[in-house]
Amino acid sequence: MSTPLTITEAARRMGLHVKTLQRWDREGKLVAQRTSTGRRFYTQEQVDAYLQAPRVPETRKVIVYFASLRRPNVQTWRTR
Repeated sequence: MSTPLTITEAARRMGLHVKTLQRWDREGKLVAQRTSTGRRFYTQEQVDAYLQAPRVPETRKVIVYFASLRRPNVQTWRTR
């Protein structure tokens, strides 16, 4: 087994936030090992596997909201 990495070290190497790794551990997406005191740690093999895995882009919807504070010129608006 390789040298254990703290959650901070693993997050830095993966380019993720610590909170993301904590959430993934809870969700079972990337399960951390635990020390006898309950602290999370990851192995270099787990980090390497994450970095080598193909990425599938998430589909997201972009919603744009625009509110104008100016009242439209009704006369100009009606003539257009």
